Amino acid sequence: MATSSDIQNNDMQIHKALVDINESPIYVLLNPAINRAQKDLPVTIFESELHVIDGVPSMIFVRSAYTIETLEVERISEDHVAHIRPSDGSSAATQL
Repeated sequence: MATSSDIQNNDMQIHKALVDINESPIYVLLNPAINRAQKDLPVTIFESELHVIDGVPSMIFVRSAYTIETLEVERISEDHVAHIRPSDGSSAATQL
């Protein structure tokens, strides 16, 4: 996982190291730029594929489609947490 608006040069090196541990890890890119008009999460998920480029096998990132499914109880809980306001001078984290 990385926070950036686009894939960086060293991301594939890190991903290749993870392939030694997990044969098919996903790569998650979180864009930290806030766009209030955008309704979707600023997350892009990539899978790695092995392609032969100029006769040389190379691993590349391929964008993967995804959907996020939630239950009503999850949405109610998230809404409750989002609206916690400290009432006794403590922090919101203490209130949780």
